[in-house]
Amino acid sequence: MRKLALSSVSCAAAIFLVYYLLPVSGLWAIALFCAVISSGCFFLRKRSDYFYRGFLCFLGLTLGLSAFLFHWNRTLRYAEQLDDTDSMLSVRVLEFPESYEHYSRVHVQMEEKPRLGIMLYDYDGMTEELRPGDVISVSARLRRADLRNGERNDSYVSKDIYLTGTLQEIAENRDSRQSLSTFAALCSRRVSDYAASLFSEQCKTFLRSLLLGDKTDFYQDLPLYASMRGAGFMHVVAVSGVQYLLLGFYRIARK
Repeated sequence: MRKLALSSVSCAAAIFLVYYLLPVSGLWAIALFCAVISSGCFFLRKRSDYFYRGFLCFLGLTLGLSAFLFHWNRTLRYAEQLDDTDSMLSVRVLEFPESYEHYSRVHVQMEEKPRLGIMLYDYDGMTEELRPGDVISVSARLRRADLRNGERNDSYVSKDIYLTGTLQEIAENRDSRQSLSTFAALCSRRVSDYAASLFSEQCKTFLRSLLLGDKTDFYQDLPLYASMRGAGFMHVVAVSGVQYLLLGFYRIARK
């Protein structure tokens, strides 16, 4: 277990250093150097336990650097190329639009490779009729999602979203194409609507957040949000509580 932890910590440390501190240029050389050191320690591992630990440590560094470079070439490199550009894209809607006071936003994915996730912001009410699975052509001003005010920000990247965009025009609404992710979004909305029909106005917003992680209405209900935050219960809806829903079904089935 300690040996596995050594390689895992080394792998995580390599990804952390590259993402936050080291420049991407020259990483292949560093990864190759770590691979050579790891190979040398592997052949000498029987001489001393230190060589074996060195093998695991440099193996983790090699894997971490290689994994980051592979991921960067598939996602962040293309996001950098599209940063601060006006682009016409064919995208597929992945989730229902989220409406706020002055704007709405919708999570989409590029149809062309690389299939980058994009969060489109709409200030003109153009996304109200969109549904998961819709394939549309849009014109948008794109920006990198991993930078906010010039500083590194991971809130979008952790959700597989690499670009944000200001929607300028929906040029064409071609067809609807379902996938596993869009099917899950449709099922989630149906369960959310059904739960809302079962509970009162005072409860349905909280229950939607608890059961499905749908916090769109939760953050707009300022008295509820302030009460939950003041009582220190925000962690209850921080993660979807679908496990409570499954537990309820299990108890019903046992009766």
